[in-house]
Amino acid sequence: MNLLLAGLQTEEEYARERAAKSKQHKEALTKVLKMALDDCGGSRVCRDFLLSLYNGHAYPFNMNGLRNLDGGLYAACITIMNIDCRPNPPFEIHNWFINGDEVFARLKASRAESDKGK
Repeated sequence: MNLLLAGLQTEEEYARERAAKSKQHKEALTKVLKMALDDCGGSRVCRDFLLSLYNGHAYPFNMNGLRNLDGGLYAACITIMNIDCRPNPPFEIHNWFINGDEVFARLKASRAESDKGK
């Protein structure tokens, strides 16, 4: 067998892998969004991370902020980036959620309120 072709996935294997990654992605998004909507230490980092994926020009994110997250939230952010930071993600970040436009409006309002205090 050609060694270059031996490592290629079948369409079925690719579909299974994509479905598994999608499930992990949704779980990670839920975890990070829950923290972003909370009012504790990692909330600001999670909020700003999600907003940056939503619109990186309007909401720039300093990646050093990820250092402030615990291991579980950090891993969740990396999982999210594995899908959302690739060309042609399945959905825009806010469309993964029911009422995503409203959820992200809350995140934007929270960011605006924080920016006033600077």
